[in-house]
Amino acid sequence: MRKMRRAHRSPIRPLPVETGSVSPERALRALWVAALIFCMAVAAMAQSTNSSDLRGTVTDSTGAKATVAQSLRVTVETGSQG
Repeated sequence: MRKMRRAHRSPIRPLPVETGSVSPERALRALWVAALIFCMAVAAMAQSTNSSDLRGTVTDSTGAKATVAQSLRVTVETGSQG
C-alpha cells in the first residue's frame, strides 16, 4: 500500500481572531463603505436646487442706488414668470 503525501503546509499561520472581535479586513471594508456613503451624501446635498439667494445693489442709469426695486423670477426650462 502506498503512503499518501500530505499537502504542503505554509509556515505562516494566520493570527487567531478572538470571539466577538472584528477582523481588520472587515473593519477596513466598513470604513470604506462609510466614507463612500458620506461622500455621496455630501454630493447629493450640493446638488440641491430647492432654494436660491440673490444679493446685490440695484442702481439707476446714473449709478445712484435705487430705493424701490422689483425682481422677476423666470423658470429657464419653461420660460414661465412668477
